Amino acid sequence: MKKILLTLGLALVANLGFAQRNIDWSVEQIISPVSVVHGQPISLHIVCKNNGTADAFVGDSVFTRIALANGQIVYNWAVITLKKDMMPDDTMHIQITYAPVTNTGLSFSSSFIAQSVIQNRPGISLEQNATIANNSKTITIDYINDKGWGVNISNVNSSEYMSLYPNPASDVLNVDVKMLGNSDAEIELIDMSGRVVYSSVGYNTASGFSINVSDLNKGLYIVRIKNNDFISTSKVNIQ
Repeated sequence: MKKILLTLGLALVANLGFAQRNIDWSVEQIISPVSVVHGQPISLHIVCKNNGTADAFVGDSVFTRIALANGQIVYNWAVITLKKDMMPDDTMHIQITYAPVTNTGLSFSSSFIAQSVIQNRPGISLEQNATIANNSKTITIDYINDKGWGVNISNVNSSEYMSLYPNPASDVLNVDVKMLGNSDAEIELIDMSGRVVYSSVGYNTASGFSINVSDLNKGLYIVRIKNNDFISTSKVNIQ
């Protein structure tokens, strides 16, 4: 009997210690998507972090979901299980492919929200109000319907309309754009967190233009050209 009580007591202490783990989970960065296209799967790639004071253990469950346009498109929680322990300040990359968007309507620019929380099942409930503020990240992306209908968006992620060279680039990036005529255009260079690191307006697309990228951090970037109702994007590697 004493042995049984001792075993139960140790189990209770272990469970109490486990339940008191302080894991402040956060979404640090949204790497993709940079746009959502009707009929195409959504490839989510985010970076999450353990900001708490305790480890997250193998077997803990990470719940992730996304939303677009203030609830117009919402996906239920997807669950993955940790394959290794995560100490405080450790980060992990989460990549999930969601089903294609099937609702119709005009193309639009929208807030895109990625939310992630961690939970031990059973034992620990989801984070409470004190630490949930950093459980989501929001960026602005474009939703493109299958017909290209929309007031401000007629083509996004259309690299066939843009030529970038050299790619990879280290000093100067040259940009040539087709189908914009001689009109002035706006160009943006966007890093994988969605931050605009370069922006300029007034380029004449007939003659092309160049961007000095020598001071930028190495990595992938998105080049986005906007001219009235036309938007075109393409990726470039800065080395």
